[in-house]
Amino acid sequence: MGECPMWEEETRQLVYVDINARTVCRWNPTLWVECGLRDPGGCVALCREGIYVVASGTCLGLLDWETEQVEWAAWLDHDKPHNRFNDGKVDPTGRFEAGTIPEASAPGVWEPGQGSLYTLYADRSVIRQLDQLGIPMGWTGPWTTALSTTWTAWSTLCEPMTTTCRQEAWQTHGWCAS
Repeated sequence: MGECPMWEEETRQLVYVDINARTVCRWNPTLWVECGLRDPGGCVALCREGIYVVASGTCLGLLDWETEQVEWAAWLDHDKPHNRFNDGKVDPTGRFEAGTIPEASAPGVWEPGQGSLYTLYADRSVIRQLDQLGIPMGWTGPWTTALSTTWTAWSTLCEPMTTTCRQEAWQTHGWCAS
C-alpha cells in the first residue's frame, strides 16, 4: 500500500513507503529498489542527497540508501501501543513534522483523539506540538514568509470524512537543511 509519494528531481525517482510491506521504495522506469523497515511505514521525506527521514511504527529515523540502514532517532507514543506514524513532511527550514494515528480496532473503527503531531529537530530532539488528534492526513503550504507557520489537516474521526484544518506557528531550527 503505497503512501507519502515524493518525487526526487535530482535522481528522477519516485520515493514512497509501502505501509503493509514495511518498506521504503524508490522507483523509476528502469529501477525499483526497496529498503525494509521494522514496523509499518508511515512516511518518508528527503533530508539531503541519499539520506531520508523516515517514520516507521512510532519511531523516527534517518535512512541511508547507500547502506540501506536506518539510524533511529526517537521512539514516541510509548503510552499508545496501537499507534503508528501516518504522514509527515520536511518544511523549507528543514524541520520534519509528522503525525501519529491509532490503528483500527475493527474495520472502520478507531479510538478518537489518540493522534499527535511531532517535530523532529536538528539535534534529534522531538517535541509533541499537538495531541488528542484523529488522523493526520497532510502538510501543505503556503508556508509563511517567516517560515514559522505550517498547515496540516486531520480527520476528527467524529463523523465519516470530517476534516479539520488547523494553523499552528512554531519557532524551530531546521533538521534536514543541507
